[in-house]
Amino acid sequence: MAEELASGIVLAAEKLYRKDTSKKMILATISAGEFPERGSFFFRDIDEQHAYFDFFEEAYNHAILKGYERMDKEEEKEWKDLIGRMHSSVPGGLKYNAGKVMMVLGKISEKKPEAK
Repeated sequence: MAEELASGIVLAAEKLYRKDTSKKMILATISAGEFPERGSFFFRDIDEQHAYFDFFEEAYNHAILKGYERMDKEEEKEWKDLIGRMHSSVPGGLKYNAGKVMMVLGKISEKKPEAK
């Protein structure tokens, strides 16, 4: 399990490295699940302002309005697989109901790298 997890991380890192390394990809996810009294779809991104929606279209439009874009199917599948492995690797399961990741979106960070 650890070797599979490590190879998944390396594969994702290599894919990002092949792209323009001066730009950093920020991920967001839309998950489906039972979130009592909140909705059926859950949007999560870097801003940590999670949002719940009753309909997928609402969650998707929210992501688009925040500047996220769909990835190509192969890249999205790789991220979904990696996220799934990460979630399942937590002993005893995740602290919160994460639902099932249905879509991974991305946007390029506008922030400049910090000088060291």
